[in-house]
Amino acid sequence: PAEVEANVLSYDRGSDLISAEGRVLMRYDGYEIACDDLRYNQRSGELYCIGNVAVVDPQGNRFTADRIEVTGGLKNAFVESLSVTTSDGALITARDTRYSRELETILTDATYAPCGLCIDEKGRRIGWMVRAARIVQDPITKGITIEQPRLEVLGTPVAWLPWLSLPDPSQTRRTGVRLPSVDYSSERGVSLTVPYFIALGEDTDLLLSPQLM
Repeated sequence: PAEVEANVLSYDRGSDLISAEGRVLMRYDGYEIACDDLRYNQRSGELYCIGNVAVVDPQGNRFTADRIEVTGGLKNAFVESLSVTTSDGALITARDTRYSRELETILTDATYAPCGLCIDEKGRRIGWMVRAARIVQDPITKGITIEQPRLEVLGTPVAWLPWLSLPDPSQTRRTGVRLPSVDYSSERGVSLTVPYFIALGEDTDLLLSPQLM
């Protein structure tokens, strides 16, 4: 069940199509979705949100996009010009995103910036950002593969890898590399920390954090 508000709401009995126009607001399963134009085909289960799309999930993360297409009984989605602002202020962008509940999530031409826009009040570059050709999240292997990641510090590229594999954030005790972090200070300059987590037993963990300066 969904709740929909719109300037114009119509139903086509022949095609079983529900249309909402104007500033549309839909609430569904803890999500709030706003857009200029919404089309939902009850027969095929296809949903289209077009124009100034904004989504807020139950965790408070905010998604914006130009267009969202949801098919396969709300199991597959295509998002054009994705921008995600997480509840802790990080910013994720992608040219397009393909999501499949059973298979994988693929972000193309993606960026991740824990400092958000990474620009201070004086217009200066701050913090660090990772750019990637593709980011693939696999729900079966519980892993994330980053293809051609490039690390930028203060807007300047400083490191590049052909690929990087990380465990899904939900896998808190899986052995492997954790998300690297970058820091800067006038005394030490730029430092890169690449944590590696090892689960030695059910109640024993080892976290190695080598640092390159």
